[in-house]
Amino acid sequence: MNETNKHAGNYPCNDDNRCIRHQAIRLVVTLASLGGSIGLYYLGFFGTLEGPLNPEKIGDAVAGSNIGPGHLLAGLFLIFLVSISWNWVYNLIQRMTIQRAATKHPQAAGKQKIAPVTFQPVRKGPWSHTIWAGSLMGLIGFGVQLI
Repeated sequence: MNETNKHAGNYPCNDDNRCIRHQAIRLVVTLASLGGSIGLYYLGFFGTLEGPLNPEKIGDAVAGSNIGPGHLLAGLFLIFLVSISWNWVYNLIQRMTIQRAATKHPQAAGKQKIAPVTFQPVRKGPWSHTIWAGSLMGLIGFGVQLI
C-alpha cells in the first residue's frame, strides 16, 4: 500500500493501529472505573468500612437536616421532569430563534439566494435516558415503600 493513500477514505483513523488504539482507550476507562470503585470502597460507600460515605452516616446526616420522605419524592420527581423535558425546551427555543431570524432578514427578491437555516432537533442521548429511567425507578420504588 502506498503511503499517500494510507489515510484515504471516509474514516478519520483509517490506519492499521485503530484497533489497538480503541483497546487502549477501553483499558484506560476500565482501570479508571476500577480505581473509582476502590476509592469509594475505602471511603465506606458500600457499607463494609467506616468512612465519611458510609450509608449509616449519610442517613444520619440526612435525618439530622430534617429531610423527610416527601422531600425525597419531590426531588426525584423534579429530576425526572427535567431529564424528560430538557430537550423539548431547548428545541422550542432553537425553533423560535430560527423563525425569528427568518422573519427579521427575509431574502430580497432578485438578490443572491441563500439556503435557509433548517431546524434540526436535539435528541436525548444515553445519559439522559439513564437519568430519567433511574429517577423513575427511584420514584416507583420509594412510592411503593411509602404505601
